[in-house]
Amino acid sequence: MQRYEFDGLEINWKVWAEQGRKTWIEGDEDNYAQLLEELRGQLNAHVASNGQPYLLTIHTGAILERTNSLDLPQISKYVDWITLAAYDLNGSWIPFTGFQSALYQASDSPFKDNDFHNADSVVQAHLTAGVPSQKVVLSVPFFGRGWKGVGDTNDGLWQIWAEEEQGTWDDGGRINYFDIKFRLTPTYTHWDDEALVPWFYNPDTGIMISYEDSESLRHKAEYVKKNNLGGIAIWELSRDDNESTLLNTLYKELCDSDC
Repeated sequence: MQRYEFDGLEINWKVWAEQGRKTWIEGDEDNYAQLLEELRGQLNAHVASNGQPYLLTIHTGAILERTNSLDLPQISKYVDWITLAAYDLNGSWIPFTGFQSALYQASDSPFKDNDFHNADSVVQAHLTAGVPSQKVVLSVPFFGRGWKGVGDTNDGLWQIWAEEEQGTWDDGGRINYFDIKFRLTPTYTHWDDEALVPWFYNPDTGIMISYEDSESLRHKAEYVKKNNLGGIAIWELSRDDNESTLLNTLYKELCDSDC
């Protein structure tokens, strides 16, 4: 970090448990807080070449059990911000299509318990736990999640998909925005006024894609400002189109008048 004059360190430990591989054991709640406390102390003992203190940040995922396993009030004392990966909230691991990065819960969603299937529930859980709003950073995707073999009911939304066809896609149906953009026509694009996100559905091919566009990102930027959050993070820049449409949208919406 010092050799290459980086700004600081980020700990990216999102997964609570995956496919039987236990990554979080009893005692790790305290251990994680102690790790961050030790890192904060070590970073405070040094100052960057420009005289600024080093940053310590963490990146967490939208998993209720994992959030409940974190000592968020203690952790927030040591970190400059907590980046919330409020995406991949629906994908090929769920038997029906849906929004992978909804801002709010849709009333017709099969997820009736509001259990971390939208960005607002993720953010509010951290604020309720005592994390200062300025230390919460909302992470948004510059990619979509797609499904194949989807029937045309409800324009492909909340529908069962064909698993045997899904297997032909890599990485659980992840599709970059620059690839999605070429598919977008008024005939195949739809908007949810409650979740505040778009989706794509082509009944001829049976393909449904949940993604972000300029309009949905404007709503997320407004949400960040309304809730006095620390900002927006992106996963990741190379997935935008050649005109940097999504990045420019966020810059315009978040930028102060003197930018």
